Amino acid sequence: MVMIMGKNPLKDDPTSVAIGSRLFLKNCVQCHGKDGRGGGELAKSLPTSPANLPQLAQGKSAKTFAANIYYGKNAMPAYKNQFSEEQIWHLANFVKSMGERANPLRSQKP
Repeated sequence: MVMIMGKNPLKDDPTSVAIGSRLFLKNCVQCHGKDGRGGGELAKSLPTSPANLPQLAQGKSAKTFAANIYYGKNAMPAYKNQFSEEQIWHLANFVKSMGERANPLRSQKP
């Protein structure tokens, strides 16, 4: 069984988010844009708009994003052969963090 099917093996910490951010900037901004909202250079040439990741991240788990990166979803292809599973989890942690930054009240702890 692949790691993507289980629990996130990486801590959702600043180090993982930073690694995911670097991977995102190198590999994902072409479609999702730097802010993750779907306004990348290639977005207009796609049959459907890329996902607005900060908005989606407010209601989805890192596991959901890891699965979407691994298997692909809608117009987004699978990246299971381009990224290691560890890299996929770093990306998922970064994408999940986009939702927390988009909604500062969610990230505040009582």
